[in-house]
Amino acid sequence: MTRALSRSAALCGSAVLLAVLAGCSVFADTPAQEPKVVETEEPAEVDEVIAALEPLLGDAESIPSSAKVFETLMDAGYEADQLEATQDETPLETGVPSKQFAVLVDAGCVVGEIREGRAAATLMPPSESTGTCMFGAVDRPEGAPEPSGEPRDEDGEDNGTGHIPGESFSTAEPSEAPSEAPGESGEGGSAGLGGN
Repeated sequence: MTRALSRSAALCGSAVLLAVLAGCSVFADTPAQEPKVVETEEPAEVDEVIAALEPLLGDAESIPSSAKVFETLMDAGYEADQLEATQDETPLETGVPSKQFAVLVDAGCVVGEIREGRAAATLMPPSESTGTCMFGAVDRPEGAPEPSGEPRDEDGEDNGTGHIPGESFSTAEPSEAPSEAPGESGEGGSAGLGGN
């Protein structure tokens, strides 16, 4: 009888567990939740730059040249030293799908692009080292100064790779060249590299 009672208790326990799990939301089909879109409002400076570029917008097939972007923005009151844009051609002359531009304003850099007849932009901080908005080979209006960046020390501590002055990326200073391991003659230049 005890055995029958044990089986009944186990069977009842299993039935209760199955009933609880059947109602559990882990096994229920729940509809996928749509991602929540949070819209942010850009500062007034961004809207002002986009409004100034309005004459260049609308033609989805045309990408304005840097000269046209500069002319339009200067006509709207911006100065040459505030403006930058990506180059009109790639090094391989394959054309560009859009025109990126930047306008340095008091609040930072309005950085954006013109693509398919529309413009979009956002406010970003300028580069700490140059005070400019864009990096690399960019166009600037005629007469606009080129950025100078941080000056290098004359004593050669900065090798121009952008590391912190005084920081060494070398494992040994030239005067501290590692000595040859026993049995290596140093001739042929292939010792330890599986050479000859």
